[in-house]
Parts: sequence; C-alpha cells; structure tokens
Amino acid sequence: MSSLEVHGLSIQYGPITAVDGVDLAIPEHGTLGLVGESGSGKSTIARAIVGLVPVATGEVRMDGMPLQLRGGGARALRRRVQMVFQDPYSSLNPRMTAGEAIDEALQVNRPLSPAQRWDEVLSLLDLVALDRGAAGRFPHQFSGGQRQRIAIARALAADPQVLIADEVTSSLDVSVQANVLNLLRELQARLGLSYLFISHNLSVVRYMSDQVAVMYLGRIVEAAPTEDLFSRPQHPYTRALIDAVPQPGVRSMVRLEGEIPDPRRPPSGCRFHPRCAIGPLVRSGRDICVDVDPQSGTRGRPHAAACHFAGEVGSRHDALAAGTTLR
Repeated sequence: MSSLEVHGLSIQYGPITAVDGVDLAIPEHGTLGLVGESGSGKSTIARAIVGLVPVATGEVRMDGMPLQLRGGGARALRRRVQMVFQDPYSSLNPRMTAGEAIDEALQVNRPLSPAQRWDEVLSLLDLVALDRGAAGRFPHQFSGGQRQRIAIARALAADPQVLIADEVTSSLDVSVQANVLNLLRELQARLGLSYLFISHNLSVVRYMSDQVAVMYLGRIVEAAPTEDLFSRPQHPYTRALIDAVPQPGVRSMVRLEGEIPDPRRPPSGCRFHPRCAIGPLVRSGRDICVDVDPQSGTRGRPHAAACHFAGEVGSRHDALAAGTTLR
C-alpha cells in the first residue's frame, strides 16, 4: 500500500525535459530510495511533489487525492508532505532562533495557542534529541548535524505523513551521518512516517530503503525491492553504480565513465546506450538499443528495468568485470 504516488510526472525547464514520465510509489510507513547521478532529476521530482516547481504533465496523489487541486482541502493534504533539504544552514533563517523557526512552522500548520506552540517546540526538540536550551540559540551556534536535526523538527511541526529527505547527510561529516540516519529510522518507527529518501550514496540508500528506484536522464530505469536490486541488478547503469561502491577484497569492476548526455538532445532509443558496454555485446542485426526506447519495461512488475537485455546484465557483467569500462 502506498501513501504517496507519482503518475506520469513530466517537468519542463524551457526546452529541457528534466523529468520524463516518471511513476513512483512511496510505501506506507516505509522508504523509497531514489538514486542516480547529479542532474538525473531526483531533486526536481522532490520539489515538484511539494509544489516548488510546476508540473507539465502527470500528477501527484496523496491517499488517492491529487495534490495539485486548489482549495483548503488540497492545502491540508500538501501539509502532510514535508521536505528536509541538503544544506540545513541555508534552509534556516539565520536571524531566527531554533525555537522561533519551529514555532513559525507550527503557526502556519497547526491551530495552537502561543503557550501550546511553545510546549510543542520543546517536545519537538526532545524528539530529535536536542536539549531544550537549543530553542534560544541561532543556527550559527550549532554544528551541521544539530542544524539538520532542527530542520527535521521544523518539518515534523506540520505533523506530516510523508517526509522527503533530499541528500540530508551529504553535507555532514561522515562521523555525524550515521547519527542522523539512525534518528530518521527511529522517527519513522515511532511516528509511522513514509520517506522518499534521495541520495547519490548507494550504501546509505541500501541502509535506509525498503524499495529503490534508479534515475537516469529524467527517467526511472530500474525499480525493485532494495535487496533484490542490490543482489540482482538488471540494468547496466544500476550495475555500474553498485560497482562504484568500494568493497573489501573486490579489485575489479565495471566502471562508469563519461557524463550524462545533454538533456536538450537526449539519445535516441535507450538513453543509456552511449555509455553502455553490455548492450553492444548481446545485440545483433538491427541496433535495438539505438532505435527502440525500452522505458515501458519499468512498469507493472515488482522488479523492472528499462533495458532490452535485462536478463543478460548479470552474466555480461561477470565477463566484463576484469578492468573493463563502460563508455
């Protein structure tokens, strides 16, 4: 069962289609991880869900209701989806104390008296494991991890059902990242939250997620339950991303080289084919990877990949692993 669903979502920036026909479903009380290189469209989807960028086509549905509808009912639905951004310092007002920042979110989202709001501010600080004295301090007086906890508390002030975490640990020291991730997992268990967890770090995504969707050049190219995706990737792009994660005792890998193509002129057929080493080894005759778009292959199956040769990825990867590059 899904708490939030994205259907056929497309987003335009002038001549660029930043997101192209994306379908996603965030599991109720669970976590959908969204991964891909920078520029693949991950954060654009997140911003579209919370209404920060306009949607060209498609829709976002919360509990079966479109979030794009206008009126009080739609506003109440949108409040149930909150977002935590990558850089906690830039997302907090430097002239407001932590308590004031959380109180402001309460004023907007919940009909409480000033005294009730302040009690809730202190309770939210408790919830994210910050001392209550933090309410009177300004953002520059906190560490990066503490600022991210304040940003999480502010998002929770709206009493959300879905929390979108967009690269929430990427700007933090490695020693602090685990603490924030563990806090998110504790909050999910305690509050029954659903997460859209966006990251380029596959190890973090594997730790946090129940299901994973992989993005490339504005599209979902593979989607599966987490352990199934990591143990049996069916798209060569997913395979290359996984191989890029260092593993003890593993010396050789299929490496991903080159850049994402210009989104103003996406490749024909499979968008990944200019960088793929697996397709050329298995196709013959008519060049299906160049001519035919395999995107429809991602729909309607628990583990789906937009690759004409999804069944070949594992065996071809084994053959290529010794020092081969994906170009």
